[in-house]
Amino acid sequence: MKRVIFLLLGMMALLCAAHPLKAGTGRINADGTMDFSVNFRYPPTAADITNMRAMLQQANNIICDATDGQLRFGTIRLTAGGAHEDEADIWVYAEGGRSAVSFYDNGASFGTLGHHITLFQGGITGGTIAHELAHLAFGLGDEYNEQCRWGGPCGIGPCFDAAGPNLMMQSGDQSEFCVAANHDPLQGNNDGCPTVETCAGKGVCAADNCDLNWNSTTNRFEATQQSLMHGGLSAWATLDQNNPAQITPPAGLPNNNPPAGCGVPNIIEDVNGSDQVMLFIDRSGSMGSRINSGDPDSQTRLDFAKAAARALIDLRAGNGMPLPQMGLVAFDQNPVLIRNLIDLPLADRDPFKTQVDNLMLGGTTAIGTALNAAIFPFQDVETAGRTRTAFLLSDGQNNTGVDPETAAQTLRDMGVRIFTIPVGDAADRSLLADIASTSGGVMMDAPIGDELPAIYFELAARSRGESLNLPRTPMAVRGRKSGKDDVEIFNNIQQGALPLADTVGFQVEPFSNRLDVILSTRHSRVNTWRPNFTLRGPNGEQFTQNDKDALSVDPFYILIRLDNPAAGRWVLELSSGNGLSQYTYVAAHAENPMPDLMVDACPRIVNPGQEVRISANTTFGATLEEGVTYSGRVKRPDGSFVPVTFTKDPYTRAISATFNQFNANGVYEVQVRTDVAAGATLMPGESIFSGPET
Repeated sequence: MKRVIFLLLGMMALLCAAHPLKAGTGRINADGTMDFSVNFRYPPTAADITNMRAMLQQANNIICDATDGQLRFGTIRLTAGGAHEDEADIWVYAEGGRSAVSFYDNGASFGTLGHHITLFQGGITGGTIAHELAHLAFGLGDEYNEQCRWGGPCGIGPCFDAAGPNLMMQSGDQSEFCVAANHDPLQGNNDGCPTVETCAGKGVCAADNCDLNWNSTTNRFEATQQSLMHGGLSAWATLDQNNPAQITPPAGLPNNNPPAGCGVPNIIEDVNGSDQVMLFIDRSGSMGSRINSGDPDSQTRLDFAKAAARALIDLRAGNGMPLPQMGLVAFDQNPVLIRNLIDLPLADRDPFKTQVDNLMLGGTTAIGTALNAAIFPFQDVETAGRTRTAFLLSDGQNNTGVDPETAAQTLRDMGVRIFTIPVGDAADRSLLADIASTSGGVMMDAPIGDELPAIYFELAARSRGESLNLPRTPMAVRGRKSGKDDVEIFNNIQQGALPLADTVGFQVEPFSNRLDVILSTRHSRVNTWRPNFTLRGPNGEQFTQNDKDALSVDPFYILIRLDNPAAGRWVLELSSGNGLSQYTYVAAHAENPMPDLMVDACPRIVNPGQEVRISANTTFGATLEEGVTYSGRVKRPDGSFVPVTFTKDPYTRAISATFNQFNANGVYEVQVRTDVAAGATLMPGESIFSGPET
């Protein structure tokens, strides 16, 4: 059956550009255990970690009690800063504030990129975590006294039994859910209003606003978020609806006694560390194909693959403490471990690049055998705090050796995220998409091959949960010496492409540590690639190809690296350095501890006719809500674009769009833009929690 594969891109109008990231780690397993991760948005102390462990145990006990032992925590990973921030389901801040979350009413936000609970100092309690997980993971609505938020003027619609209020009502530390028999018990026939006395202990609804509080759909006096979201269903009924394989509602009232066997979560501390990246480069004979088959001066796919690896080494060498670790496996029918997974100090940069340059073409393609070659290197190095990543580049079909899916599963079980890069028109995109999507990576398509250096620049950011301020963008400038052949190439490159320009701008966020900009050749004649450029900052800064101290120059790319860049709009102007037309890809990335626009598509791989939900979430420190607008489009395999419309759920505050206008089998690219007004505000926290409004 034909399938379509989704790529994710984004751009930010005010804050910065988005990046396509993997979904969160959150999932509810078949046995009822809940796996997820927690990311500290600051360097946590030992006391912070100890307290978080205790609060997670409390939250586990509450959820286990509330579900009568049917759900409980499994493996929880604690991370900090940029390591795994894109995967985290809970973000913990150093500042004070009130907890909040945006979510889907079917619980699908648990494990969806961009949907995470925000926890602030003063409110890091087991009850708060349990309450917010009931939103994020279960899709349940609030049932406490905030009807003004959901359209009701008074009262609450609680459930009452011997255990008192439920988990989703009034406070975050209760441990029961409502069943249908005791859900929103202020029922009536609208012939007469309940008096205050009738409602005593179950919420207050005075007779003078009885009519305003009557819900004609459910025939109840109610206006809770849970009731409005789920058509009057109780929390237990909703939980069963969203998780039928794990949940059996009680026959009567819930068991008030805490169940035995709630257990102790398996909490893994990964709050320190750097990156581990294993490069897999296909050196089979087909990688010798020229980018432009009719041009004897054209470079080969392997030439561009080597250039991409060199660019990644330039970006990573000596960057961070502890140092990043990087290895290399080259493969045809036989894999060769060129470099083990070891530290990459600045002194190793050039020797490693030489190892890359020495790669030679070989025979056939054995993707699975190559992946197997990385098992022992990953096993031999410490994992704590490491972002374990593999970049798998191939231009062919697996035609010998170990089954790739089996080998990929072994790496997935070790916590390795596999990012795949198919090159050319014969690559097995279906296989590579499966490997990427099931490991938490993404597939980055290189249909020609000259995109590879810019793609690896992008992967260097996204594999660490960071953003591109300027997504990979084609640029061109016509040279004054253009002859007939040059004009023909210029016109051919423009056909079917995004509008080409010689100037591009992008935003840099405040407090960025470093700005990296790449210019990589888009034209296969590397010997004639001589771009001149001027990079202008918001305060009059100016950098050109003559500022050698800020550059890393390669025949295939130029890296501009600036420390502590000024916040604001930067502009890159391109010109020709030799009078010939110049073609280039440009991208920019600012190192900054805060991500911005997060985009996800669910499902990532679909059959034609299936509907895809595209989610988006904007953050600047914490999640932004008011003053943010979203727009987007989907690029189809034939190059056509289909706009998508994002809407906000009034109850859950989730931002999403849907797409099902497929016209061919292949890769569909999602492009999302968000415009953030100067007065944009953060998502308000829930009033039942202590702390200032965020």
